[in-house]
Amino acid sequence: MAECFMRSFLDQDLYKINMWQVDWSNWPTAEVEYTYINRDKTWVYPDNIIELLDEQLTLLEKVTLQDDEFEWINNNLTWTKITFRQWLRQFRFKKKYVNFWMDNGQLHGKIRGPIIEVKPFEVILLYMISEICGEHTKVNSKKYDRIYADAMIKGERLTDAGVKFVNFGSRRRFSYHVEDVVTKALCNFQPNFRGTSNMHFAKKYNLKPFGTCAHEHHMFCQAMFGVRMSNRMALETWVKEFKGELGIALPDTLTTKHFLKHDFDTYYSKLFDGMRQDSGDPIVIGESYVSHYKRLRIDPMTKLFVPSDSLNVDKSIMIQKHFDDRILQTHGMGTHFTNDLGVKAINQVIKMTKANCGYGWIDLVKLSDDEGKETGDHEQVSYVKREIGYNQ
Repeated sequence: MAECFMRSFLDQDLYKINMWQVDWSNWPTAEVEYTYINRDKTWVYPDNIIELLDEQLTLLEKVTLQDDEFEWINNNLTWTKITFRQWLRQFRFKKKYVNFWMDNGQLHGKIRGPIIEVKPFEVILLYMISEICGEHTKVNSKKYDRIYADAMIKGERLTDAGVKFVNFGSRRRFSYHVEDVVTKALCNFQPNFRGTSNMHFAKKYNLKPFGTCAHEHHMFCQAMFGVRMSNRMALETWVKEFKGELGIALPDTLTTKHFLKHDFDTYYSKLFDGMRQDSGDPIVIGESYVSHYKRLRIDPMTKLFVPSDSLNVDKSIMIQKHFDDRILQTHGMGTHFTNDLGVKAINQVIKMTKANCGYGWIDLVKLSDDEGKETGDHEQVSYVKREIGYNQ
């Protein structure tokens, strides 16, 4: 019998739990649809990937929150509501909400259902697909044997350069084993190694779990509150839910330029601890953060800049040097830690693309700070750009 690639209920990113509570508290009857997207159309999947994925989803239905995991959540995720934690104890994954199929050699997928039932699938499905593909990939045995040593080299270089960093690599990991070995190696570089986004490994290695929210929170608010109010209401519902905890904002859903100009005013800029850069040139975006804080008479050295877009060691060191003593930094590094075995990593995402808040299904859009990387229906993308004055 195959083993479930989700080794425990905590084997998921913290930010999914945070957003899950917001959904559970505020709009538990809403429905959403997620879409699987592989950005590399030349990727070759295993012939039986649908069968293997179905097997994993069957095994996933047996994964539940265990007593020791519940205790860990109580002790470490103190910003979560006790009623929500109790609800998690009875939660069961249901594969009926997940549908994958092959078309012309490419994998397609939809996850559709009540938001509080389908919320956690994204990261889990991504690493399941990655691990299935990894099992059918020929990796140089010497490279595989050097996972720990290579992670030690990366950790040492980052630490020597003064970089503070977090492992964000669960969604793109080659396998559970690789993430486990990498995390164990990086523990040698605390306190520069600040922790991990994965709650299971945070528990296993007594690390701090890291994560706040993702684009999907802002995207859902497009359906609930309208495009123009989506960013501001995403911030407001977050503040209402967590009372100042989890204060790293994500500005690029409708572009960072729009967010800083129209939504992240003095109130939110002072209240939130910092911002995470997930698209665009990190130097350009980081400079816009520094300028924004200075314009509002806020000392940037009291705020945190979290670059997290396709980082590697060299890129992190470059960013660290550029912003050293100008703004606080913690770098989130993913694929370079957990899927760097000398073979190409699959470039896949799962995005929330539709929501129904009781008035019918609405298409959702993510614009990004990378030109041409918009996510969503073409007509809806054009509509959103007109609504926010994209070229103004």
